[in-house]
Amino acid sequence: MRSLIQIILVICALTSCKSQKSSQESSFKDSLEKYNSLKDRSHFSLKAGSCMGTCPVFEFFFVSDSLVLLTAKENILSTGNFYYQLNEKEAKDLTDLLLLDWDKYESEYTTTMKDLPSMDFKIKSKDGIKRIRVAGTDPEILFSIKEEIIKKIDAYEWEKMEISKK
Repeated sequence: MRSLIQIILVICALTSCKSQKSSQESSFKDSLEKYNSLKDRSHFSLKAGSCMGTCPVFEFFFVSDSLVLLTAKENILSTGNFYYQLNEKEAKDLTDLLLLDWDKYESEYTTTMKDLPSMDFKIKSKDGIKRIRVAGTDPEILFSIKEEIIKKIDAYEWEKMEISKK
């Protein structure tokens, strides 16, 4: 009888946690304010601009060790706002990818070619915010980071956020 009561208590505890989590996810999905607040708190973001071809156009935000956000605009997934909860290995892989001495890069790299996509990097650190704008494929490491992020975007199982503008 005692074990039956313990089982019932465990089931009740698990059920209440699940409904609380479901409620939090629901309010998170419905809140444009929270979405924008999370984007603002991100410690890394990449905005990929368009070209005259089929370049993916998106904004990617690494908010915390376990959360990434995506605003998909063109040629990547479907359009809209998405979030994904990283597992431990995914978080480590993304963190390792972004381990660069960002300060050694200039704030802008441009080219005279008009058809190349642009990339805007924003990196927050204890020293402040570093912004880098790239129009083209140089420096190569920054272009490679964009390509790796696109691979990760394709691999993650994104949850679409239905954001109401209340």
